[in-house]
Amino acid sequence: MIRRRWGFTLIELLVVLTIVGVAASLIGPVAIEQYERTKVTQEREQLLRIIDDVTFRAYTEFQHFELEVEGNQWLLKSGSNEPTIHKFDFIEFKRQSFDVNSHGFWSNDLLFWLEGERQRQTRLNPERIEGSDDDSN
Repeated sequence: MIRRRWGFTLIELLVVLTIVGVAASLIGPVAIEQYERTKVTQEREQLLRIIDDVTFRAYTEFQHFELEVEGNQWLLKSGSNEPTIHKFDFIEFKRQSFDVNSHGFWSNDLLFWLEGERQRQTRLNPERIEGSDDDSN
């Protein structure tokens, strides 16, 4: 009479573990890199939301703001209130200073920053609307 075997042999288990280990070593670094890129993107989106918030607050509260960025810090001053400090993990700034007037317009048009080795920028003020010569009639 032939007996049925239940379970796995040690060799079969070692082969499966080897295959899983090789697959994890190939996929692991890609997954970690993608996770870090997601964190950088998330922080960039946070920066852009903060810029929009400062513009909106300056306009709606009819208030003047001063902004200084350097290193990984964003220092926002408004009147006699305590300055607001934002720190970033993946974004690095060169020293820049800005004013936001009570109409929500920035003194400088562009903000520059580094994400790792890559330099990025964003436009702080909306595009100017200039009429063509035909509109002057």
